[in-house]
Amino acid sequence: MAVGEAPPIFLVDRKGDAQLVNYRVKNRFYIVDRIFDVAELRLGTKHQQIVRINRVAEGAPARRGS
Repeated sequence: MAVGEAPPIFLVDRKGDAQLVNYRVKNRFYIVDRIFDVAELRLGTKHQQIVRINRVAEGAPARRGS
C-alpha cells in the first residue's frame, strides 16, 4: 500500500452478496467499525484479485493460508 491505493473491503452476507463498507487504514491495518464473519479485499475490475477474510470461532485451531 506504500506505492498504491488500498483495495476496498466488502462484507459478504450469508447469501453471498457483497456490500462495500467504510473503513480506515492505520499503519498497515484496516479498521472496520462492524463485526463481520466474512470480508473480501478486492483489487482490479475485469480480473479482480480477491483476498477473503474469515472470522475464526473462539477456541478453533488457528489456520494459516497457503
